[in-house]
Amino acid sequence: MLSSLLLQDTKMINWTHIIIHHSLTLDGKTLSWDDIKKYHMEVEHWNDIGYHFGIEQIEESYQVLVGRPLTQVGAHCYQEEMNSKAIGIMFCGNFDETIPSTKMLKVAVHGIVAPMMKIFNIPVSNLMKHSDFAIYKSCPGSKFNWLDFTDLVQEELSVT
Repeated sequence: MLSSLLLQDTKMINWTHIIIHHSLTLDGKTLSWDDIKKYHMEVEHWNDIGYHFGIEQIEESYQVLVGRPLTQVGAHCYQEEMNSKAIGIMFCGNFDETIPSTKMLKVAVHGIVAPMMKIFNIPVSNLMKHSDFAIYKSCPGSKFNWLDFTDLVQEELSVT
């Protein structure tokens, strides 16, 4: 269903990468996504949140949240013009201080990362950390286990 909705729009950008971010905020069981969007719009004066998707714990479950439409460039990684090449996915939490749960990683991989990679034919080699471009940042966090995450992505892509 997700792919049919996305592919209906003929103005879709040719996405070649996915960049993973973290919010650097404490994630609780409430919706931080709206506060991040409000900050981006009111303080940064952007027309929307900078990311295309987010993953956040809301109450007792993790949910994939939709941000900027995929018909618009992002505002998440200006280095190497990645905003116009990469789908920005933000994990709510500060992963310099805490480790993202395996459940969070699995929901993100199954619910948005792997589907976007399949729809846009993005190879695993183009699944990147924000810090790969903004080398002065730790994003998606020093405690975000990139190897575990990419292993989950590889597993999901090989299953379907």
